[in-house]
Amino acid sequence: MSPEAGRETPLPSKAMLRDAVAFIYGEKSEVVLLSRRGIIPGSLLGAGDRAIAVRVAPDREFSLTRRRDGGVATIPDVQEVAVAAPCRDQSESVEVFAFSPTLIIEEFKRAVTAQRALYPKVSKGPVFVPLDTPQADGTPLTEKALWREVVSIDRLPPHSPDNSLQEFRQRVHREFARLTGLSEAEVEVEFRIVPLHRKRRARR
Repeated sequence: MSPEAGRETPLPSKAMLRDAVAFIYGEKSEVVLLSRRGIIPGSLLGAGDRAIAVRVAPDREFSLTRRRDGGVATIPDVQEVAVAAPCRDQSESVEVFAFSPTLIIEEFKRAVTAQRALYPKVSKGPVFVPLDTPQADGTPLTEKALWREVVSIDRLPPHSPDNSLQEFRQRVHREFARLTGLSEAEVEVEFRIVPLHRKRRARR
């Protein structure tokens, strides 16, 4: 057996999973990487007239953050929730699921109730929602998605610890604030991804 044959395919990083979401939406419409205080770059996108919350599930479950009042953060303010995970049936690929925010809010409430039953004193911190575990109705969350798409990792922008979309945006944001003499909280930087169909028209 060759060394390659016994080598496990490394799982995509969280940054690569976020890149996959931006890539898929960018094939359909112009995408803006939105910024908001306290949100990881790449976790909030604008696509057309929609705001999309991006969550990653490297181990096939994703986290949702609680607000101070106990509700779920960000999800009520968007029109779609995209969750990216390593593809189970295609190695070196990422699958992205789109969900209704209403569904994700319901899952958040169920997860909080389950957590309280196990840990009554825990009232802060994230809760975790599995993608593949059958729910009370016997159906996993993945089967309730609005749509599912798979993208091969080799189609994503070249990736290293220094050049992911999110890390690049953070660096530009930081340097732009320094150039203008303002704090990072006082400036916003947006990058727009041109839709594929517009690229084709521009080449004609």
